[in-house]
Parts: sequence; C-alpha cells; structure tokens
Amino acid sequence: MGVKSNLFRLKATVALGVIVNSMVLVLGAIAPSLSQTGIDNNDSGQVSLRMVFRNVRDYTKCLENVLLLYEKYEKPEEFTELSSEDRNKCTLDVAQVYEYSGLPPCEARRLIEEADIFATDRLRPPLFPDRGIRVRIAQNFGYLYRVDRDDRQILNVLPQPPLSCQ
Repeated sequence: MGVKSNLFRLKATVALGVIVNSMVLVLGAIAPSLSQTGIDNNDSGQVSLRMVFRNVRDYTKCLENVLLLYEKYEKPEEFTELSSEDRNKCTLDVAQVYEYSGLPPCEARRLIEEADIFATDRLRPPLFPDRGIRVRIAQNFGYLYRVDRDDRQILNVLPQPPLSCQ
C-alpha cells in the first residue's frame, strides 16, 4: 500500500506541474505586457527574468540566454538546447517555458526592457550589458540603451520599421 500511495503522489505532483506550466503559457499569452500598460504585471502569469545579476558579466549572460531562446523561435532548425553552462538563475523560468517553442520577439523585448529598468534604476552603479549584446538587441528588437543614444554604429543597425509590439 505504501508503494502505491507514493506512486499516486508522484503522479499527482507531475500532473500538477503540467497544469501550472500550461496556465503560465495561457495567462502569458492573454495578459498585456509591461510596455503596453506601463504597469508592472508580474502577477499576470507572464514569465519573468529573475533579477539576480549584480555585475556586467552576469547581466550579459542573462541577455545572451534571452537572445538564444529568441533565435530558437526565429530559426528552430538551427537551434540546439541550452547547455548546462548556458543556463543561469536569471533565465531559469523563461527557459522552462520557452525552451522548446522559442521566445517570441515581443516577449523577448519585454524581458530585455524589464532587465534594463532593473539594471539602471535599481542597481548602483547602473549596469549596461556588453556592447556586442547591445548591438544584437538593437538589430533584432530596435531597443536602444541610453548609453548608445549617440552611437552612430548602433543607430545604423536599428531595424526599419522598428519592431511593433502593441
């Protein structure tokens, strides 16, 4: 009886995890994003980054993972799974939800914006990711970091027309 009871508990736990992940996907698809409302809606069911980075290296690694998951969405045939070295606490929740489907562009941009707000408004001194990541983000999403507002090279790679996430 004890083995059957433990097996039942295990099956129930797995089923609950599947239900919760499904709810996160459904709620994330119908909830408005931060950029649409101007309101922080972390309770909406949207998946978010874990803002655990405190230095440029960890911040850049977090954004590299966001870009990898976005690239999977754009070119799934060229994507390989995130290696254990690529995984980090910052993108743990995002990777669990989007590892197989890839990260849609507007969702990736929302996460990048949230990370930038955290890194510049809440950390002292403010952090900016490595320049190479900033260039890739500008190319793919039209997102410009404030340190790059006068950088001609980055301004020249902004997509025309810009990504619309309304």
